[in-house]
Amino acid sequence: MTYVESQEMLEAAINNLFAATSAINKAIFRSPVELSRRDAPTALASSSRRFLVYCAFVRLMKSQEEFFSAETSVLIINTPRSWPADDFDYVVETCLTTSNRSLTRVRAFCHPPRDRKGNWNFSPSSLLDAQKLLIFLPKGAELHPEFLVAADTSVDLEILTDRHLDSLARQLEVGQLSAEDKTLLRERDPTFIDSVFRRGRSAEAALARLRSLKANASARRLLPMAVFGAAGAWGLDLKGDLQAWREGALQWNDVDKGVLLHGPSGTGKTSFAATLAHECGAALVAASLAIWQSHGHLGDLFKAMRRDFDAARESAPSILFIDEVDAVGDRRRFSGDNAQYCNEVVNVVGGP
Repeated sequence: MTYVESQEMLEAAINNLFAATSAINKAIFRSPVELSRRDAPTALASSSRRFLVYCAFVRLMKSQEEFFSAETSVLIINTPRSWPADDFDYVVETCLTTSNRSLTRVRAFCHPPRDRKGNWNFSPSSLLDAQKLLIFLPKGAELHPEFLVAADTSVDLEILTDRHLDSLARQLEVGQLSAEDKTLLRERDPTFIDSVFRRGRSAEAALARLRSLKANASARRLLPMAVFGAAGAWGLDLKGDLQAWREGALQWNDVDKGVLLHGPSGTGKTSFAATLAHECGAALVAASLAIWQSHGHLGDLFKAMRRDFDAARESAPSILFIDEVDAVGDRRRFSGDNAQYCNEVVNVVGGP
């Protein structure tokens, strides 16, 4: 081998080394964050509720290869509406680790609604400068337009799956959970989870008390249909029609679709709706303009309204009870600066 050939081989080896180093550095830059899957005991020690969120988050992120491999990524994670936001901050801090060799920032953000004036009290640009951004958004809530444009993927965080509930019950030795137990836990406020799952104590008694709380809340509003007079008679007719519809003896178009109840506060309109739903074996979805407006500005009101109508459709047959519907107003009497706002509300209430 000549001297020239030796020099060429050396130069080729050096070039290959530089290329390999560049590829490694590029991989480090593109994957500045890693998913830790070994912290379940830590999450369990923190709380039963956080353990369930940890399991759901790890399961979700294992399938998000693009988030880890892409140079930049914005991931929208839709969460149960009633779940405490602090749990999501906790699992991100616990599960995601950043390479010390990268200056890239990884951020998580729990998305709030607009304020009562319809404004956003945060700046998306201060978050979008992160290379990796996770946005936790309550299901059905409004997403800031800048995040909507920047988002690469939107996924659902499925908490309280059968597998994770069984794992929690097994590790805390609280006994086996039935399908009815799991359904109950999904229906109730997640803050009850830590009360139900106590290490070494059977969950059976706690679940029975939780079930009793739900039954008592409904029972306090139930009265015999006969006490509601003409409304009660209409309700019994509706009950018969629904039974005939279930048996295939009556077409759905022939079932009465609604009734207007009027009277001063305390007349029993809310109790009638609860009793009617119970008698008919139908789900009850309770709503009001005041509740819809409490979500924020006009856009939030419409979203809250449509969520209730969607919930009624999904749980059909159902009773959708709109309390104090007269608060929506009469478009013939609207005037001034609020007329357009009020007309839009009337149009949407009449639309679904």
